[in-house]
Amino acid sequence: MTVALDLFAGAGGWSLACANIGIREIGIEINEDACRTRAAAGFETVNADVTLIDPSEYFGIDGLIASPPCQPFSEAGKHLGLSDSRGKLIYEPMRFIRTICPTWVVMEQVPTVLRFWEFFALELHTLGYSTWTGMLRADEYGVPQTRQRAFLFA
Repeated sequence: MTVALDLFAGAGGWSLACANIGIREIGIEINEDACRTRAAAGFETVNADVTLIDPSEYFGIDGLIASPPCQPFSEAGKHLGLSDSRGKLIYEPMRFIRTICPTWVVMEQVPTVLRFWEFFALELHTLGYSTWTGMLRADEYGVPQTRQRAFLFA
């Protein structure tokens, strides 16, 4: 069975998608309310701060999913970016990737993060990954929202 590690797992959007296609997903989430929601849905969860986890604990993981907090980069927020302590969490997925070398990676964020994904794609390419970065619109995939999101696939 394919196993994916989901950093910043939230209430379980990626978890539901993984369950629907037969991927065992392990979510790491710091927010206790989100962890309770995940538990009620039956999603496997580690209630922890991603920055305090040793990625080597997850050697053998097939995939890595990451949707770091969007507030520092959101158009609706204060636009603090990396000046916001949550903004620096954008780098955490790369720390995990460099250590565990998953077979595949998918990252999602608000549109302003695309430039980070493009930079990460360059590094991922040097690590041997084929990469794609770009924008996708939820409504084009059957979601009743007009949200655009920046993605990185490797």
